[in-house]
Amino acid sequence: MRASWFVFAALVLASCQSSTPTASNTPTPEPAPNPTPVAPDPKPAAVTPEPEKPVEEPQKKDPSHNPSRIYQVKELETTVVTIGKNKLTAWVMDTDSKRTEGMMFLQKNELKANSAMLFVFPDELDRSFWMRNTYVPLDIAYIAANGRIVSAKAMKALDETGVPSDGPAMYVLEMQQGAFKRLGIKAGMKAIIDPKVKSK
Repeated sequence: MRASWFVFAALVLASCQSSTPTASNTPTPEPAPNPTPVAPDPKPAAVTPEPEKPVEEPQKKDPSHNPSRIYQVKELETTVVTIGKNKLTAWVMDTDSKRTEGMMFLQKNELKANSAMLFVFPDELDRSFWMRNTYVPLDIAYIAANGRIVSAKAMKALDETGVPSDGPAMYVLEMQQGAFKRLGIKAGMKAIIDPKVKSK
């Protein structure tokens, strides 16, 4: 009877132990951390606009400038040559380089009806001119040291045939073709040239 009691007591004890809840292997979730507050984006700084640069106007081309020439006619010295009743304002070509260029590359619109060019040499010699790179037909007068016109002739544009003076000359006067006839300029007439105009 006592043995039965012990058996009964053991069964009751075992039953009590089996009813004790077992620990779960699932970890207890930790509380979520509080989110860090995010500062609002600062307002963009006001940008001061740069002052607009004034628009530069393109430089206007000088219509009197001839890019093919070394000496611009507007920059040449001038002198007055008097032949009969005609007082001609002439560009002075008084150096080797100026005499070499002469009326080369000039266009007809750069010459007026009475435009003239005076070539001044250091001595009186037989001379000959041609028309290389000269686009405008010309009249040419070879003038002696004493001012007498030795010869007066016509020259064709771009003609490289030499036109001789037919006598010693210290000065040469060129004008647009037809000017000599219109003004009555011819061989034997006297050209009055300022004696201060000399070759350099």
